[in-house]
Amino acid sequence: MLIKRNVKVKIIMTTKTRNDFEKEFLGEIQQIRMELEQLEFQSKKLIVEAKRKNLDSKQMHIKIKHEQDKRLARLEQMEIRVKEILKVPDGAELGYSTVDSFVEVKIGDRWDSLVESTEIILKDGIVVEIREQ
Repeated sequence: MLIKRNVKVKIIMTTKTRNDFEKEFLGEIQQIRMELEQLEFQSKKLIVEAKRKNLDSKQMHIKIKHEQDKRLARLEQMEIRVKEILKVPDGAELGYSTVDSFVEVKIGDRWDSLVESTEIILKDGIVVEIREQ
């Protein structure tokens, strides 16, 4: 019988990995900033439209503010992540993701050894080690 188990994927920090993360995070930061600019532009337009139609512009303003706050929080988180990733020394292992794998279970197998975490270690996108606990 096959069962599914979680496998942790870790990466070894290198200069290339750090640069890749920084580029990815900075791209996301730029995207969030563009979304904020777009929201600002749309908010002015929507509030004018609401006033023109005698709608509750206060409620519209609250919704827009909520959307801006969500993006500002994401922006702050991304900026913190960039600062943190720049501090990680080369050679350090970081949790990256989790994937599923299947393992065969037979009568007489030790359950603990089947479900104990297996780890895949990546360095610059290449599998360098598979650790079976």
